[in-house]
Amino acid sequence: RGAVAFLARAGANGPLFNEYESGGPLIFQGVPVFIDGRNAEYPPEHFKAALSWHRPEVWGALDARWSFSAALLRRHRTGAWTTKTLDDSPAWRLVYWDDEAMVYLKDRPENAALIARFGYRLLYPGRGHHQWVEEALAAPDAGAALLGELARSTAAAPGCVNARLLTAYALARAGRPADAAAEARLAATLAPGQAQ
Repeated sequence: RGAVAFLARAGANGPLFNEYESGGPLIFQGVPVFIDGRNAEYPPEHFKAALSWHRPEVWGALDARWSFSAALLRRHRTGAWTTKTLDDSPAWRLVYWDDEAMVYLKDRPENAALIARFGYRLLYPGRGHHQWVEEALAAPDAGAALLGELARSTAAAPGCVNARLLTAYALARAGRPADAAAEARLAATLAPGQAQ
């Protein structure tokens, strides 16, 4: 819901890519979908491509045919990194994320203002590991830049537990243990029953 609300607030238009599993929930929110669980409604080749979209060659063919303007993807609790194709592409930029979903916009003229306002350069929340955090912190002045992007993340999605935990980690690494503890406590209050 947060990702859909972001798209509505931002006024992002154009063809939206979504994964198979999120099609049904998006339909119930009034969002036109690329694919959903009604298997008989789609040709077999469309269905097959939608299930393997994360392969670069499949994504290239899909994007060439449908000319997507935005992509709404699920965050995988299993740690699966299905967003690698978009994360590695200079044509796509992450603009919103929360514990459930991520929104990417294609770098095209109609998205330029939104990417300039909301785009992230250092955050990769779809990755199944957090090595990218260490890489971001190792760059000169990157700690402040990373904390800035995390502050924007928590402002856009105040209930995002993972953004709070990443902020706590980055604050601890920046030598701000009291601020880190405050963020960690807030994360714990947002998800009291979760082991993490």
